[in-house]
Amino acid sequence: MTMSFLPYDPFDTVSGTESFQSSSSQDTGTSFPLLHVPRQKLRIPDHEGGIDRPRVEEALRNSIEQFPATVVCGRSGTGKTAAVATFVSRRSRVAWNSLEPPDIHWATFANSTLAAIRGNASSRKRRPSEELIERPEAKDISKFVDLLFASERGRRELIVFDNVHYVFDTPWFREFFELLLPAIPRPGHVIFISRSKPPFPLWRMRSKQFINLIEEKVFAFDESETAELFRKNGFPEELVPVAHQNCFGKVSHMLRFAEAAME
Repeated sequence: MTMSFLPYDPFDTVSGTESFQSSSSQDTGTSFPLLHVPRQKLRIPDHEGGIDRPRVEEALRNSIEQFPATVVCGRSGTGKTAAVATFVSRRSRVAWNSLEPPDIHWATFANSTLAAIRGNASSRKRRPSEELIERPEAKDISKFVDLLFASERGRRELIVFDNVHYVFDTPWFREFFELLLPAIPRPGHVIFISRSKPPFPLWRMRSKQFINLIEEKVFAFDESETAELFRKNGFPEELVPVAHQNCFGKVSHMLRFAEAAME
């Protein structure tokens, strides 16, 4: 059974056209058909009322040009998802997967990721697999990573995983992460958006130039960006300094502060 914590039309779903074969010790030879995935989960978020932020876009552009992968981390409300969404929405061949709690299951994560990359509309009903793999073997993960980049025709230049902190504590994420980074073909790039850093050392991957880390201080709004944001959303300019100081540049908090001050 699949479930989503995002509001969506259950008929507005996608699924892929092939099965992902598991060879785990628990489910040897079991074929897992690609599940129906809500399109909302795979859409690049639309952030109305946002502003262009050249310095943040430059940081992302430089990271994409220099590294195979980027980890964007910051607390909720710092504007990291909005900034990445604005940046990638201007590019072609982007796959976006907003992870949710059910993605802690390997089969659910694998299926939603393949659906994001393939984006094939499903023309017939499929019955989702009842089994969800908790601990895939290394060869399962390696095969899946190969599958992500197997097709030249369907290859995406950018793959974005939002809310990746949901899967940090799974038994498979670290191995997936460490197998994925060296396999990313140029000019491909993978962006991980998270509220925190992965719970394992990144120094080895960073020393090999496989990954770049962009932290909250880059995404926090400075005062000039706050002023532009308030102008665009019709808030008084005199609220800018106090909102910025009290909310530490966290965009969602500043907007709520301005709305409350206008009541």
